[in-house]
Amino acid sequence: MTSTTTTAAEQDYLPLVDAKEFRRLFLDKLGWERPTHKPVTVEDHQLTEVAQFKGLPIWWCDRLPDRPTQRRIDAAMRRHNPEHLLIFTGNDKQEWGWPRHADTTTGANAKLLIHPHHVGQRDFHLAAVRIPLGAHPHPRRGAHPHA
Repeated sequence: MTSTTTTAAEQDYLPLVDAKEFRRLFLDKLGWERPTHKPVTVEDHQLTEVAQFKGLPIWWCDRLPDRPTQRRIDAAMRRHNPEHLLIFTGNDKQEWGWPRHADTTTGANAKLLIHPHHVGQRDFHLAAVRIPLGAHPHPRRGAHPHA
C-alpha cells in the first residue's frame, strides 16, 4: 500500500504546482534543465515546454481539454518526442499525463496515463520527477534545496 502523505519538500513545492509555476518548480526546485523546444499548437491548444532532462520534455497546456482531446494531443506530441510529460491545467484542476507505450509481451495498449491534481490537494507526489543531484553532468548551484 502506498502512502498518501507528502514529504516536507513536496509540501514546499505544491504551492508552485497550484500556481502553475512549472518552470520555477522544475528548474529551480526539482533539478530539471532549461527547455529546448519552441511552443507547439495542436488542435488550437498551445503547449509550452517548461523544462527537459536528457531529451525528456515537459509540455504545459494552460487549458484542460477533455480526455479524447488529451489523447490526440499526446499522439501529436509523440511525433515530436515519444517520451514526454504533459500537464493540462484548468482553474482548479490539473491533469498530468505520461504516455505508456504498447507492450507486445503483455498485450498492454499504448495510452496516456493521467494523474489528476486538484488545487489545494496535499497528496500529490513529485518525488518521481525530481532529478538527483548526481545525475547532472554540470550541476547548477542552488538547483536543489540540499545542494
